[in-house]
Amino acid sequence: MIQMFEHELTNLLNKAAEFGADAALRRAGFNEFQITQAEARRRYGVTRVKNWVKQGLICGIREGGLVFFNVAELERLSQISEWESDKRLQIKREVKNQQS
Repeated sequence: MIQMFEHELTNLLNKAAEFGADAALRRAGFNEFQITQAEARRRYGVTRVKNWVKQGLICGIREGGLVFFNVAELERLSQISEWESDKRLQIKREVKNQQS
């Protein structure tokens, strides 16, 4: 059995998500490094992007009246959010099964 601290696991997952996001963007043909806030909200959801900004997980760059976000960072956060959601559902199911 492999043992590691929670922060080590978090770092490992962050790096894996980052590499996966970069690979997915390359496969999808995205050559752009930044997208506007409007496009980020369209792709990832208004609430999700607002929460990431509020939590300090991503920072936009203001240029000429527009706010731009790094696409790889957005994709990495999206993959982490999906993993966390899946993990929460798994835990809820386990708790429900234990109560039955």
